[in-house]
Amino acid sequence: MDTLNNELQNVIRVLEQISDHAGAHSDAVYELLDQLYQQKMDLNIATPHAAAPNYKPAMEAMRAAAGKVKAAQRDKNRLAEALRAVSEATGKLNRVLDNAA
Repeated sequence: MDTLNNELQNVIRVLEQISDHAGAHSDAVYELLDQLYQQKMDLNIATPHAAAPNYKPAMEAMRAAAGKVKAAQRDKNRLAEALRAVSEATGKLNRVLDNAA
């Protein structure tokens, strides 16, 4: 079963792989990685329920972000788009974490 934590880990894993080759976007990649690491720790502490109102949209956004980051791994021209998707997904995850607190 896919969980928000799994989707978050997928994004982190691929961003880590491309971080050294991000070029002009490297600062944004490292900033997002810092945010994702913190969210992963917060998610492990908060353990929101999958039935929570914002859980499914956050999971879907994180899954979409993972797909875009994987596409950017193959085509560096898609990195800016992928970073926007990750940023949007982190915002949705923040709403889940805010409601779980």
